[in-house]
Amino acid sequence: MKRVLCILVTVTCLLVAPVVAQEKYITLYSQPIPESDLITIQDDSTGNFLLISLSSGEYKFYRCRDGLTFAGIGTVKLNGCAVTFESIDKLHRVLASVDECDQQAKAAIEIFTRWGNKFDIEPIKEYLSDSNMRDSTTECTTKAQSTKP
Repeated sequence: MKRVLCILVTVTCLLVAPVVAQEKYITLYSQPIPESDLITIQDDSTGNFLLISLSSGEYKFYRCRDGLTFAGIGTVKLNGCAVTFESIDKLHRVLASVDECDQQAKAAIEIFTRWGNKFDIEPIKEYLSDSNMRDSTTECTTKAQSTKP
């Protein structure tokens, strides 16, 4: 009887161990919770802006000089105050790095040309640098213009 019980306990341990090992790691410290689900990165010099939803990964880029908009879904990673975002495929690349504690961000938006298509688009390369996300808006004004009395 002891032998059967020992075999059953051993088999149970062997079956349960892989399931427990696959469970997600639970963070024991609390990370700062962003004030909002929506991050706005507005370039200091051009007014161009990128909106990113932290929960869904949806994003929208707006270029002020001609009204070009570009939208999609990417991947958001949170690590304390640091937020990284990326959406990459063969036609475009959108990368962003945000420091929620210092309220600063940088982003790069690139749309590549598709050769051989009669509807070729002009390649786009836009870089955003937001030194103070607290004053970011979704209006096409540069930070210098929006702070003047």
